[in-house]
Amino acid sequence: MSRSRKTLTTIRLLRQAGLIGALVIGAMGFNASASIGPPIVDEVKSPFSHWSQEWWEPQTVTGAVSNSLTGQGIPNAKVTFATLTAEFDAVTNANGVYTIEVPGIAYYDVSFEATHYHTVTMTGGLIPSSNIILNAELEPVAPVVVSASLSGTAAPGATVTAMGKVMIFDGSSLVSGRWTQHEGARATISNPNAATTAVTLPDQAAYKEELLHLLKEPPITDEQLPPNVPLPEGEFYGGLQDRFQVVGINHFALERAEELPLEFTITTSSGVYTASADSLVGLPWRVSTGLKTVPIDAPVLLYGKENPEGYSWTFATAPGTSTAMLMDAESQSPWFTPDVAGVYEVMDAQSGESVTVHAGPWLGVLEPWSTLDSVLTGDGRPEGSWVCLYCHNDIFESWRQTGHAEIFSANVNSGPGGHYGPNCFGCHTVGYDTQGDNGGFDDRSGYQAFLDSGLMNNSTEAWTTLLSDFPDLSTTANIQCENCHGPQDNPRFDTMAHMDQPGSPRVSLSSDVCASCHGEPLRHARFQQWQLSRHSNYELAIDESGSGNCSRCHTANGFLTWLPVLLGDVAGDPQDSIEVTWTSDEAHPQTCVVCHDPHEAGNTSGIDTNAKVRISGSTPMLAAGFQAIGVGNGAMCMTCHNTRRGLRDESTWPTTTDKNRAPHGGVQADPDLVLELEVHAADREGN
Repeated sequence: MSRSRKTLTTIRLLRQAGLIGALVIGAMGFNASASIGPPIVDEVKSPFSHWSQEWWEPQTVTGAVSNSLTGQGIPNAKVTFATLTAEFDAVTNANGVYTIEVPGIAYYDVSFEATHYHTVTMTGGLIPSSNIILNAELEPVAPVVVSASLSGTAAPGATVTAMGKVMIFDGSSLVSGRWTQHEGARATISNPNAATTAVTLPDQAAYKEELLHLLKEPPITDEQLPPNVPLPEGEFYGGLQDRFQVVGINHFALERAEELPLEFTITTSSGVYTASADSLVGLPWRVSTGLKTVPIDAPVLLYGKENPEGYSWTFATAPGTSTAMLMDAESQSPWFTPDVAGVYEVMDAQSGESVTVHAGPWLGVLEPWSTLDSVLTGDGRPEGSWVCLYCHNDIFESWRQTGHAEIFSANVNSGPGGHYGPNCFGCHTVGYDTQGDNGGFDDRSGYQAFLDSGLMNNSTEAWTTLLSDFPDLSTTANIQCENCHGPQDNPRFDTMAHMDQPGSPRVSLSSDVCASCHGEPLRHARFQQWQLSRHSNYELAIDESGSGNCSRCHTANGFLTWLPVLLGDVAGDPQDSIEVTWTSDEAHPQTCVVCHDPHEAGNTSGIDTNAKVRISGSTPMLAAGFQAIGVGNGAMCMTCHNTRRGLRDESTWPTTTDKNRAPHGGVQADPDLVLELEVHAADREGN
C-alpha cells in the first residue's frame, strides 16, 4: 500500500470510529479560515501500533502569516500547535515565514497570534505523515494603531515627557501627528508636532483655579447625557456659590482637577486616529464637607465673594502656638493648614468680611467594649461613648439603626472573595487621611497591624476581632457624628464648635456635606444627580430667601423651619408665613436634608430601599386645600408640589374671590386640576 493510500485509509478509519469531524486538506495544507472540528484525542498510537515507526516521527510544517489588509508578512507572529498534553511553538521571521516540527498523526489546535492583530485559531486538525504548508491571514485590530504615554514625576510646575507612537497596518501614508489638550488646567507642550516632546505642567495656582471651575460648572456635558435628560436651561446655579465660605470639595471634582489629559492625533491617507494619555497630579487639597469645623493637619480652602477691588487676606485670630501660613492671600481663594486645635479667623481687608473655622483632631465616639457585647449578645449594632450619649442619646439611638452605623463593620465581614480595603476607608471611617496626622482611623494604634492581620476579605468575624484586638482603632469605624459635623475633639472652651450652639459651624444644610461621600461617580453619584435637577437652583432660593411664605418651599432653611409647624409638632398655622432668620448668603435650595433626615433609620438603598423621607404615607393638609392619603414617599413631594391656592372645586368656586389668579407652578399633587381648569374655562366663557 502506498503512503498516500495508507493516509486516506487512516483518515477513513478514524472517521468511522467517530474520532474526527471534517478535515480539509489541499495542496497548500489546511485552510486557515476553516473550522476543522473539535479536538477528540491526543495521539492515535495504540490503535495503529502495527504501522511503520515513520508515522510517529516529527513532521515539518511551514507557512506564512500575513496582514489581511496588505498581504505583507507579519514578523514575530507566534504559531502554536497544541494537543491536549503538549504545545509546540514557532515565531515568524522578518518576512512572516515560520517552520515548525511536530509529531505526526496527532490532533492539533493551531493558533496564529501577533500584537495588534486578531488571533486566528483552527481546531481539531490532523497532521498527515507528509510535510505540509499552512498559511494564515490575520486581521489588524485597527487600520492604524496609535499609542500615547507620559513619563516622569507629575507635580505642579514639573516637566514630563509625552511619547506618541503610530503603527500603520493598512498601507496608508503618514500625513501628520500632533499633541493637543482639550480640558484641564493648561499645560505647555514644547513641540506639539513631535512624537516625543516635553510637557510643562501647570503651576499649583492654575490647578486650584481648575478645581474651582469644576466646582462651579455642571458635572457633565450635554453631549454626555441621554437625549431625554437635558441640562438645566440657562446659567448653571447648582455649583460653588458666590459667598464667603469654606469650599466643599467632592471626589469627582478633585479627581478631575488632578487629571491633565493629552491627546495624540495621527492623520494618514486613510483617516484620523487618536490616543490619550493622562497625567495625574497630587494636589494638596482634600475632599471636604465645606463645614467650618475642620481637622488639623489638613488644608482648608476658602472662597471670597466676587470683588473687582481684589482681596487681601490675613489671620485675624489664630491659636497662640500656631505657625500656620496663609497661602495665596491676594487671591479669591486663599488656603491654610491648621496645625493646632483652636479657632482661626481669616479676614479679607478689602471687604471687611471674614471666615472663621474651628480646628481639632478627630475623636471617634464608638465604644468598643459595649459594641462587642452588642455583637455577641445584642442586636449587633454599635454602641456609643457617654461623650455624645449624655446629651444626644435620642439621636444616637436613631443613628445606630442607619446604614451609616454599619457600613464598615458589615463590609469588613464580607469574607473570602471580597474587595474591601483602604480605598473604601475615606468614606466608611472617621478621619481617614494618610497625608495628615489628626487622630483619624489611619492614625489609631493598631491600624497597620489590622491591615497586616489578613482579616479583611478573609473572615466573616473580622468585626468581632477588630473590636476585641484593636479597640482604639474601632472607635473611629463606620460613619459617625464627626463625618457630617466635623471633628469633635476641640478644646472645651470652644463652645461655638458644638452643634447645639446657635449658628454652629458644625451644622450645614448644603449638599456639599453629603457630596463628600455621595459625590464619587460612577458608584456614588447622588450629589451629581441632585446638581442636575431643579432642586439645586440656588438663584431661585436666593431670590425667595427673604420671603416668609415662598422660602417655605424654595429654600432648605425655610422648609425645615416650616416643617415642625406643618406636622403639628410646634404650635402655629401652617398657612402662615415663617420668620426668616437667615441672609441670602446663607440660603440653600432643596438640598439632600430637606427630604432626608440623615439621623433616620434605614440601611438599604436602591430598588428595595428602606431609607425614609421626612413625610411619608399621608400628607398634612396641603396649601391646595386637601390632604393626600396613603401616597407613600410621594407625600414628601406633594407637600410643595401642589397648586397652593386653597381648595378650588365646584363647591368653592362660587365664593372664590381671586378667580383670575393662576395655580402655583408644580401642580403634580392636585387630582382635580383638570376639572378646575375646565371650570375656569366655563366661567370665562360665561362672562
